[in-house]
Amino acid sequence: MSNLISLSIIPRNALRDNPTNIPYHNPRFPITRYNKIVCEHFFWKQVQLAEEMAKMNGSILVPSSCMNWRRKKMFAARAIIIHAKSFYVMKPSELTPKEKNSFLEYVGVLQESI
Repeated sequence: MSNLISLSIIPRNALRDNPTNIPYHNPRFPITRYNKIVCEHFFWKQVQLAEEMAKMNGSILVPSSCMNWRRKKMFAARAIIIHAKSFYVMKPSELTPKEKNSFLEYVGVLQESI
């Protein structure tokens, strides 16, 4: 169970570079593309902060896609909403086997894709 706490739901390359200096170095960079890059960067920054806070309490941050709607309703008080995406702060011992497998699959896909 303790190995779940060491896993991260943040992709490896998500926080590699800080995009806020792009306009300085490249003034003709398209503003809509810049906005998308910055929004994605700060989304993962906020997820990182929430994940660190959860780990301080011995919990993990579980994406809502890994949980059943009944369990989401049961743990609604533990929900964290970041940019219209929900995450739940859960102890590893509270996860059902299906949620645990879904979480491990989610982390594996995320780490491979980026």
